[in-house]
Amino acid sequence: MASIPSRAINLGRQLASIKAVLPEAQGTVRGGELVCTVPLQPTPASRRYTVRITYRHRHRHRHRPRVTVTDRP
Repeated sequence: MASIPSRAINLGRQLASIKAVLPEAQGTVRGGELVCTVPLQPTPASRRYTVRITYRHRHRHRHRPRVTVTDRP
């Protein structure tokens, strides 16, 4: 299992990393919260899904991102 970094996560850098891997991603960082929407297609034979990733950074607390399928085929 990957280790969790002990330093605070820079949400702007996280969003830039997501966009580097998933160029169709759209997102914002406001008030300590990253919200990103991206269309995904698991396999070439699959339909496309729209997924929203929400991550709120709280000092000294490690929270998992919330991932929601917002548009199903």
